[in-house]
Amino acid sequence: MTILLFDGHCNLCQASVRFVITREKTSKIRFAALQSPQGKYLMTKHGISVDYNLSLVLLDDGECLTKSDAALQTASYLNLPWCLMKYFRFLPKKFRDYIYDLVAEKRYRWFGRQAECLVPSPELKKRFL
Repeated sequence: MTILLFDGHCNLCQASVRFVITREKTSKIRFAALQSPQGKYLMTKHGISVDYNLSLVLLDDGECLTKSDAALQTASYLNLPWCLMKYFRFLPKKFRDYIYDLVAEKRYRWFGRQAECLVPSPELKKRFL
């Protein structure tokens, strides 16, 4: 199973989840907010602090990925041309994560923040834990 944990208060993260849902090839990915009980349980299970909200967390067939690794692996599940972003893995991880961290640090200022986590529509509810 593939699960994408995201910051449920972040407008950029919520938009990213909607982007993935509309462009995913197979509807394989399930979603949960980092702040949700399911998200906290999964983070604890994988050795991540429940206070962590610095990046996406992708649980992909037992592997736990964060930051640019999580974003690029998620991209590999998308339709063309978006799946081609996975080839950015060839860039040095330190560089990729530096760029990721810059955006993550400013995401609330640039894109805003919600007081409550994303509530999926009834037709998308089955995709959320």
